[in-house]
Amino acid sequence: MKGDVGHCYRPLGLLSLGVDVRLFGADPRAVHLENLLWAAAGAGLFALLARSAGAPVVVVWGALLLTSCHPIRSEAILSGVGREELMEFTFVAAALLAARAYLAGGAPRWAAASGLLVALGLLCKETAFAAPGVLAALVLVTRPGPSDAGWRARVLRLALAWALAFALVFAARRFVIGAFLSGSAPILPEENLLAPLPRLERLRGALSLLPLTLGLLAWPARLVADYSSNALTAAELTSYAPVGALLLASLVALSLALLWKRRLGGFALAAALAFYVPFANLLFLSTSAVAERILYPCAGGVALAIACALAWVAARGRAFAALAFAVGLGLAAAGAWRIATRVPEWRDDESLFRAAVRDRPGNARAWINLAVLDLSRHDAVSAERDAAGALGADRRVTGYVRSMAEHARRIGRPEEEAALRRALAASGR
Repeated sequence: MKGDVGHCYRPLGLLSLGVDVRLFGADPRAVHLENLLWAAAGAGLFALLARSAGAPVVVVWGALLLTSCHPIRSEAILSGVGREELMEFTFVAAALLAARAYLAGGAPRWAAASGLLVALGLLCKETAFAAPGVLAALVLVTRPGPSDAGWRARVLRLALAWALAFALVFAARRFVIGAFLSGSAPILPEENLLAPLPRLERLRGALSLLPLTLGLLAWPARLVADYSSNALTAAELTSYAPVGALLLASLVALSLALLWKRRLGGFALAAALAFYVPFANLLFLSTSAVAERILYPCAGGVALAIACALAWVAARGRAFAALAFAVGLGLAAAGAWRIATRVPEWRDDESLFRAAVRDRPGNARAWINLAVLDLSRHDAVSAERDAAGALGADRRVTGYVRSMAEHARRIGRPEEEAALRRALAASGR
């Protein structure tokens, strides 16, 4: 049915979760198992893509290990709603692998298969719209010498197959949500603090957030499921724009230089940048200022870049090879440990929201969710405390707390109503 109020059109992800419920009921174990299978498939296909692009076997295995153990992937795997990221990355990696097979001299059916696979990725998550950038990097890093006369023709036919896939998906999105990219629903300031800012200030804020997001990709010591409301500090939104601009320019320049020399590390960096930059609020607004799930496909590029760097170090000599091997294993072990320490945070809603306000106290939405859980348990003391936390974090949630108090009055819970009123009074609302 046609509509004009949505942001997203992700039918395959929803279909996948619906099939799980139909087959296994509301059993989270089935969701988690299928998530693990999708994550493994995506990591394996991306490693095969690196191999097809000329990566040595040791780099391929290193990239596979580091991708699988990258902590930024944990949210998408551990949460049910992360299925879309897992499927999108898997389909895009498969599409790129099929594209490489065709460019290497394969039959035309490989180009058709590549177009079909990228269309499936587009029907899973909007981050697949970055796939042409990754394809362009793949073409550059694997381009043959001038003697291959059929290369340009194959590239053109492949581009046409992808263009057809994009056109069909764009048409479906236009019919369902009323727009080619996103529907007309506004992006709320509570969801993305950059939304109400003028264009130049928004660009400054997006650049300021680059060090944070690059840090999450380099070593995500602190992982947070939700960056809405005032979860981000004023410094993170304003103070690091020069640093972010320098980092972005440096990474783009390094990637282009390596691609020009046909170095696989250039493709790895380009893949990570292509998956991230379009959704970093630099060109247009995203639904959130920062979202770790959006960084999921970037992890493959980062892992491959690290594997390439370690291989370069290992080539310096036997001692350097031992050092590179130790560093690679250490990174994988540290990543696996970080994932293991995060698993308890996703045990239930209470654990998830407590972790969110612990790491980002300005996240008023998480405080509100905790207050709702408290009320469901008839715990007026905790509801007052968590409602006060929400009001202290962001005054824009005042209406929510008032509505909760009014609802408690209507259903005959005077103790809980009084607790919420006290929280409002203490905050001066």
